[in-house]
Amino acid sequence: MATSCFHCNEAVPPGTDLFVTFDNVSQPVCCAGCQAVAEMILDDGFAAYYKHRDEPAIRPDEHRFDWAIFDDAAFQKDFCRQIEDGTTRVDLLVEGITCSACAWLIEKRLSQTQGAANSQVITASHRLRFTWDPSRSKLSTILQALSALGYRVRPWNEENAAEHFAVELRSLLFKVGLAGIAFLQVMMFAVALYAGEMSGIDDSHRSLMRWFSLAISIPVVFYSAEPFFSGAYRALKGRSLTMEVPVAIAISLAWGASIVATFTNSGEVYFDSVVMFVFFLLSGRYLEHRAQHRERQTLFSLAAWLPSSALRFVDGGFQWVPTMAIREGDLLQVLKGETAPADGVLSSDSAHMDESLLTGEHLAVRKHPGDRVFAGTINTGESFSYRMDTPTEQSQAAKINELLGAAANEKPPITQLVDRIAGGFIASVLIIAAASYWYWSVSAPQDAFWIALSVLVVTCPCALSLATPVAITSSILGFKKQGVLVTQARSLQALDRVDTIFLDKTGTLTTGELRVASAEILSSVFTQDLVLDIAAALERESSHPIASAFNTRPTNISPDNLEVIIGEGVRAQVDGQEWRIGKPSFCDPAATSEPVVALSCNHSLVAKFTITDTLRDGIFNDISKLKAQGIEVLLVSGDHQDTVASVAKAAGIDTFFSAQKPEDKYRLLQQYRGEGRRVLMVGDGLNDVPVIGGADVSVAMSSGAALARCHADVVLNASKGFGLAGLLRNARRLNITIKQNLGWALLYNLVALPLAVMGFVPPWAAAVGMSLSSLIVVLNALKLSR
Repeated sequence: MATSCFHCNEAVPPGTDLFVTFDNVSQPVCCAGCQAVAEMILDDGFAAYYKHRDEPAIRPDEHRFDWAIFDDAAFQKDFCRQIEDGTTRVDLLVEGITCSACAWLIEKRLSQTQGAANSQVITASHRLRFTWDPSRSKLSTILQALSALGYRVRPWNEENAAEHFAVELRSLLFKVGLAGIAFLQVMMFAVALYAGEMSGIDDSHRSLMRWFSLAISIPVVFYSAEPFFSGAYRALKGRSLTMEVPVAIAISLAWGASIVATFTNSGEVYFDSVVMFVFFLLSGRYLEHRAQHRERQTLFSLAAWLPSSALRFVDGGFQWVPTMAIREGDLLQVLKGETAPADGVLSSDSAHMDESLLTGEHLAVRKHPGDRVFAGTINTGESFSYRMDTPTEQSQAAKINELLGAAANEKPPITQLVDRIAGGFIASVLIIAAASYWYWSVSAPQDAFWIALSVLVVTCPCALSLATPVAITSSILGFKKQGVLVTQARSLQALDRVDTIFLDKTGTLTTGELRVASAEILSSVFTQDLVLDIAAALERESSHPIASAFNTRPTNISPDNLEVIIGEGVRAQVDGQEWRIGKPSFCDPAATSEPVVALSCNHSLVAKFTITDTLRDGIFNDISKLKAQGIEVLLVSGDHQDTVASVAKAAGIDTFFSAQKPEDKYRLLQQYRGEGRRVLMVGDGLNDVPVIGGADVSVAMSSGAALARCHADVVLNASKGFGLAGLLRNARRLNITIKQNLGWALLYNLVALPLAVMGFVPPWAAAVGMSLSSLIVVLNALKLSR
């Protein structure tokens, strides 16, 4: 019986000895074409195609990639998501992106491709997201159009991205290392040639050193400089101009002219300038890519709220398995104090969940059979089981994390302006270089070539292109160290213009840590100290969030027969008497319902406790600093007037609004914005989302509702204090740094260009000057990360 090809399922011809490895097993293939395509599919992380396909692949032409795998519905499940309007959102990892110009080129190409829309490239992570309309085009057709530019794609996931970045960074480091070693070697011959020209040198010695220099430069041009040539090729193929175009032209002309001079033993050689040019450019690119890699790792750190393992029902019992191994339909168990690993439906009789991840409310929510349990929420009661009904990557927590990561790549207006300027600038440089060559070829033909070459090199817009991205990247890392996550880069400019701040109260000015604000003693038989001691003793064994308000008080009382009544309170025996703490109706059936915690002895109320939140550390000083900067600070809360007034006074806020519903907050925001105010909103709950979405800039606390964080431009780490004044100060530093970088880049080009055109800048000096200008921009921006 003939053996079938693993890829196309056709018969393997007799004597064919070709294989691919799939799941550690060697699989036969019928030809070199199938072998090449199968290896590419497996190496690029597409192994799921062979697990889910319904039909064998079409036999490919030799060395031709089979894009049809992207049209397989089972394969698309890994990176495609259908959205409400019937279109599909596609997430891909793109190889070969070197700068923001590459991102612009890809977005431009997709905008011209039928069936693709709303494309966005996240430069820091090389992630491409676009909307695909299956009724207008096949996905493979769209990706083939992208591939024609020279970019390779694969499905997006964290493992593929991490592997890609590691390989890319390692490859770039090798290229820099080779160029550095070659630079040291070729300079030895360059110094000898320069010295020989001044003191005299034999033609044979000059020729020998030129040949040695040529040999050393070959691997630099064909290996180290490859990113510049491939980038220029993609740009020209896409009918656009990026900074790689003048770089590639300068390298080609200088190296080509040097080869001619070496073969004819005449003229000048620029092997040292070429190698130096490539080395300095690659060094800057390596530093930039390292910074982007660190940023990419930072952007997804909020995924830490999910557990790494889960209890799944297997073979009659619950066993620990990796979270990534759980699937829809699995029965899961969550222990007391543990975090739910996935979204699902409650199977047990009841559960008590801390859903502060979603709502910002730290009080436990009681769940009944059939109620939904969300990933990232914490079990504050006894162990329970539930049935997983949503894939992990589609859970509420995963969607929030995804939104935060994608939003972080939005370009501020100033970055978009720089991208447009850079494109026009490059076209102007090419025209000026051509004009310079024409002028000098008439007046001084021997100098025409190297002057045109210097113009191309000295005006390469590296510093201009780096001015904003590297500052934003560095600033994002600096903000992260201070407990601030920037989710919308455009907000970094708007923060500098804020003149009014709206503050929510609960979870924003306060910490969410409950405390006993007052204790009303209702019986003269018991002292306040005794009442507080008994309350602390009863709550000591409770996991309810309110119990934490009493747990800070030490007590020597040891109750007997303590029992926690889920959703009601705690009861126990103390010195032969029955004490209860919890809801007033639980403590005394005759009591009326009030928003207080009651304590009773033998079913008679003894005390009522008012529980409040704790003001965040440093709030008063932070508010004072904001007011000193001329910023008006308002407290806008849904709580009653007395509570809001008390918090406003403690925080040093002069103006406050109480009993504000979400629509009231939104109307107030519109009123202030209508007066020309630049409003910053700080909130943490679902009721703040409309205002957060409508403000000029929005800030959410990391301890607040996840939906609020998704709509916010900035997320503050609640555990590191308030820090709003520091946030605005650092935003001003960023905008000052960007202006400094842009000013330096433009000033450098305005000074260097005329000097180069007049013939005062040799190619080697042009390479050094261009590299130094980029280095100054990078070093100036890196101070923001400290």
